[in-house]
Amino acid sequence: MLINANKSVKVSGTDYASGGTNQFANQEIIVGAKDLFDNYWGIMAGIGADYNLGNVRVILDASYWKGMSNITHVGNRFGNDRLSGIGDAQDDLDLNNIVISAGVLFPMRYLSSDFKTLDR
Repeated sequence: MLINANKSVKVSGTDYASGGTNQFANQEIIVGAKDLFDNYWGIMAGIGADYNLGNVRVILDASYWKGMSNITHVGNRFGNDRLSGIGDAQDDLDLNNIVISAGVLFPMRYLSSDFKTLDR
């Protein structure tokens, strides 16, 4: 769920049309971009493992998210006059992510040395 989005564009370059070489940099444009994005869907798969190491648990997992739809709102691609006036239009985007997580779980009430885990 998209809560908020902003987009900033700064244009700079070299002007050769005036007969010389002049560097220019326009002021940065910052606009609200929430209407440039649309709802999307995807699939996710993952695998993980945990190991009890004394009274703590060590966790390692990995997952992959494959975006199955375009997150760009195609109808609003040229809807912002300030962005389209400088030649900026949102490209088609799919979200594809790899996530690797590692963790250590410390059960606070079982940190005493007389507690034994269930696997012992």
